[in-house]
Amino acid sequence: MTGVRPKGDRFQIDFRFKGRRFRRETDLQGSPLRTAHQAQELRALARAEIEAGTFDPQRWSSASSDHFTVLNQIDLFMDQRGPQLAPGTRKQYLSMFNAHIKPGIGPMDCRELTSEHVRKMLARVCVRDFSPILVALRALFSWLEDNRTLNRAPRLPKTQKTRKRGQIISRTWQLRLLELIPGPHRPIFTWLFFQSCRPSEARALLWQDIEGELVHYRRTFSASELMDRTKTDHDRVNWIFPEVLAALPRRGDHSEYVFLNPSGQAYSESMITRLFRRALETLNTELRTQGLAEIEISLYRATKHSTGTYLHRRGVRLETLKKHMGHTSLNTSELYVELEPAREMKHEVQRIGG
Repeated sequence: MTGVRPKGDRFQIDFRFKGRRFRRETDLQGSPLRTAHQAQELRALARAEIEAGTFDPQRWSSASSDHFTVLNQIDLFMDQRGPQLAPGTRKQYLSMFNAHIKPGIGPMDCRELTSEHVRKMLARVCVRDFSPILVALRALFSWLEDNRTLNRAPRLPKTQKTRKRGQIISRTWQLRLLELIPGPHRPIFTWLFFQSCRPSEARALLWQDIEGELVHYRRTFSASELMDRTKTDHDRVNWIFPEVLAALPRRGDHSEYVFLNPSGQAYSESMITRLFRRALETLNTELRTQGLAEIEISLYRATKHSTGTYLHRRGVRLETLKKHMGHTSLNTSELYVELEPAREMKHEVQRIGG
């Protein structure tokens, strides 16, 4: 038997039976334990039944105990916080909850969770990067603390952000991929391959956002939902490259999307990705016939990342690139470009006249 403790305006008994923990704030008839004496009497009854061998776990299970399972708290979290999350974030949280967290610690009482429970769950997960799981857990625990369900959440392991030099393709391969995109879809891909913006931003562009040779990024898509803000919550104005201006569709009403699919709708993420993958498959067939290595790269890296690197190699300074690409930190820009120390040193020495 563990003990009696005050719990807000009532008392709680806390004990274990055959390794299972029981916590009650009501008597067996459901009335709150308002005094320490009531709680002590209930605890004594539990002890007597355990010693007599008549203890019935089902009768003593608090109806509220299921309320505190991680499974139930995740459902409450998504009901209450889900509508406030960006669609992409909501989708990612659900994926992590359903694939890893519910199977790992779902039946447990969230108030009993420890860092060791989380560590053991992660040890059973067959993924290279735990970061998305920890992000979802951190959001859940923060919500539980805000609701005072948890006094103090378990400490989560820290994740190391690896500064990888991202995969890129050359401008030559970018242009070949653009040629392989069917004609009706080429305008939006021209924008992606030259402007170095996020695909979700290009999909969200309205004609009111384009004035002469300038584009004003004001919104983005999150999954299939249009958001009246950019990913970073900061609008930005970019110069439009001449090649892109020449490839723009005929101007429509100011409230219409700039890039429409053949059905007259804004491009979906899946359609853009599917078109890119088909073009890449065709390019790889060409490479195989020439005895060259195939290219495996995502749409994001083939467009935004590769173009950012190309612009930097052509002499665009990192600070300018940061503003153009919509990064909030120069560190992010450094991750998106391939820095070549020898070439950089040569250029800097020549610039200062050394």
